Amino acid sequence: MEKPTKSQLLKYYEGMEPQLFIQYDGSDMYEQCEHPIFLDDDGHELSITFTYELMARADVRVQIDPNSPRDNTLMLLSKIMEHFKKDETVLVDAKDELQKHNRRKELTENLLKEKLSVSDAEYLIDKLKEVKDV
Repeated sequence: MEKPTKSQLLKYYEGMEPQLFIQYDGSDMYEQCEHPIFLDDDGHELSITFTYELMARADVRVQIDPNSPRDNTLMLLSKIMEHFKKDETVLVDAKDELQKHNRRKELTENLLKEKLSVSDAEYLIDKLKEVKDV
């Protein structure tokens, strides 16, 4: 397998649509994870976040640094699995995020179909601000 160039990767992902993923990261190096949720007694750090990526959708995707020792990789995968089993809200929260995005997209498309004038849009924004302040 030949390593692609940055421009080749950008061209490859150019036509893809952003997909929502639940991202778990695990590391044995303190402060390595972007969004740490905890550091355990073994010095392993885990994080979880929602992220939009330009990747084909898959039910589960696992990416492993080839330089990670096998035993360490297995330990981190096990800890991620344990956390996923205990966290009953993560999938619900991700689905809520998707629904919120889809509602916004649908609302935007409907408003654009109506060909709102700038003054109509400003009026709508003002009304939304009033509701938000209440």
